[in-house]
Amino acid sequence: MSEGVVESVVVENLIAQLTKIQTLGGLIEGKDTPLNKKAYFDRITRIIEESDELVAFQVNNSEGTQDTINKAKKKGIPVKKYSYEIPVC
Repeated sequence: MSEGVVESVVVENLIAQLTKIQTLGGLIEGKDTPLNKKAYFDRITRIIEESDELVAFQVNNSEGTQDTINKAKKKGIPVKKYSYEIPVC
């Protein structure tokens, strides 16, 4: 397995974006939630249950983002999807 390398400017931009989202109340941090795949997909389900639209940013065909898109479509809410490919070095 190769190690992916991300340029520092990409990391800094991501940190800035997440910080802005957090200040707007868009990040949910669960300190008592286990960190495993089931908890991750259950969290996606809870978020979609409370949503009335979805803007998805899917990088490298992310399984989690696709699960979110599928759940949103099943619920019948509008989905706007942006797809990106980031090469892994």
